[in-house]
Amino acid sequence: MHAGEPGGARGCGARGRQRGQAAARAPGAAHPRHRGGPVRRRAARRPGQPDGRPAPALRHHARPVRARRAPADRGGHAQRRVPRRRCPARRLRHPRRDQLDSEVVPARGRVERPRDRGKFCRSISALPQTVIFDLSINQIEELQSERLRAMLAMCARGHPFYRRRWSEAGIDVASIRDLADLERLPLTTKQELMADPEAFRLRLPELPLYERALWEVLYTTGSTADPTPVYNTTHDYHAYLFQSRRVAEISGIRETDVIANLFPLTQAPMGAFLRSTTNAYAAGAAICAALPGAAHGAFGVHRPLEYAVHMVQVHRATVLWGVPSFVRRVLLRAIDEKADFTSVRMCAITGEASTPAFREELRRCLRALNAAGTGVFDRYGSTELGAFAQCREESDWHNPAPEIQYHEIVDPQTGRRLRDGERGMLAVTHLDRRGTVLVRFAMGDIAAIARSPCPACGRTGDRIVGPIVRGSDLVKVKGMLVNPSALLGALGGVQGVEEFQVVIRRENDADPYSMDEMVVRVACAPGLRAVIEQQITEKSVAAVQVRPRIEHVEAKEIYDPGRETKATRFVDRRSVTRT
Repeated sequence: MHAGEPGGARGCGARGRQRGQAAARAPGAAHPRHRGGPVRRRAARRPGQPDGRPAPALRHHARPVRARRAPADRGGHAQRRVPRRRCPARRLRHPRRDQLDSEVVPARGRVERPRDRGKFCRSISALPQTVIFDLSINQIEELQSERLRAMLAMCARGHPFYRRRWSEAGIDVASIRDLADLERLPLTTKQELMADPEAFRLRLPELPLYERALWEVLYTTGSTADPTPVYNTTHDYHAYLFQSRRVAEISGIRETDVIANLFPLTQAPMGAFLRSTTNAYAAGAAICAALPGAAHGAFGVHRPLEYAVHMVQVHRATVLWGVPSFVRRVLLRAIDEKADFTSVRMCAITGEASTPAFREELRRCLRALNAAGTGVFDRYGSTELGAFAQCREESDWHNPAPEIQYHEIVDPQTGRRLRDGERGMLAVTHLDRRGTVLVRFAMGDIAAIARSPCPACGRTGDRIVGPIVRGSDLVKVKGMLVNPSALLGALGGVQGVEEFQVVIRRENDADPYSMDEMVVRVACAPGLRAVIEQQITEKSVAAVQVRPRIEHVEAKEIYDPGRETKATRFVDRRSVTRT
């Protein structure tokens, strides 16, 4: 056959013969070598081309398969062309997808970290999740100083409270260039935030919608004051997702976990209840909610304690997340009902102070239920600053996002910054917020800060070093200065106590000059009362040098999950102050 004839090769050579043979085959017929095997994709035909003429390979179509020579068969036939076997195509990955994958803890627990610590990116959005913890403390502080300058400039333009305060004090905010200069700004108190929360909202209409749009309003729990709104824009919510993904990495929350949200459904949107959902989103975990708490409203959506136990069983929850006192109540009820809690591997508690003895009590309950694990991670945080996370049980609390907020320990009277390791009041400064913005906000808690690499995990950045004590907690009883945290920690280790509460009051309420009295209200089994009275007396005297009077009451008189958000362990009725 000649070139141009049907079935003829257009041109000479083996490639031309292949084209001719393909044209001679009936339309739709498979190549003899492909019968019974996978059909290869053929090039598409373009309109206007004559039949039998394959279209040129398009840019996005499969590339032509090259052929190789096959050795002559035994009969001495001429060599023929066979298709070359292709190697499996490599899976292409988007650069951003690679970055996101490095931000999640792999299944084996390894974390992708940069090899060159000297080369780090200043852009917050371009930082991988774990790279910040590999920087030196000087590099982290340099990055924080950059964020601080931008945040203060925004406050000087559009923050009602700080614009007025700094103007009245004659402070030139532009002269504050780094973290060392931050000490020149006065502290912000909780009373100032409570008095006018709207004045702490950043108001800059020139910002993009993403940074201005109000995403949510959270309220503080009101444990030390009336509930106060905290405004979060879309920018702030995304920042919390960013922070929560770090928290999950530090504390070991995995995408295979099922989180049981045991926080109460409150009258105002409480941060802990809503943030548990956000933490699950960030970790990629599943979540279910028990909806406990004091009933309110017309819809009857609250559920009893028994439902929380049922929910953990049905959903095979692996993480119990809630207020310590309520988590303990759920575990005790599960023991009574012989519930199946074998899927539970961890308790994540926050919302109220807990002692080492109390956390050991939670582990004892988990062991009694044959739980998959007995981990108890105590999270420190607040609606204003978010959450700190422990990398190991009973360890310090890591700041998961140093590029979002800066912390310092200060003298509450003078505002002077204290050295690392010294105990004082914790103050937080937002570095990248658009809703409620706080600068040198005094949290009211006494603690210390360490900035050296963590001895447990090696991460850099700041860590809160306990014990954390509320600054307003120190009270005088019978002339003795009593630390409620020390007393509650001692009493929390008494075995057999279902609930307890310490009450400071006058011996005679009608006489304002009568002696102080410390009463310990206890709920326990009747057969254990004598032994528990002796232990409580001994531990109280050892902790605070005050002998208490002991009253036996029902557990619901101290803490009723259906009526209260969390247990009130210490009550000073002389000044009607609760902690």
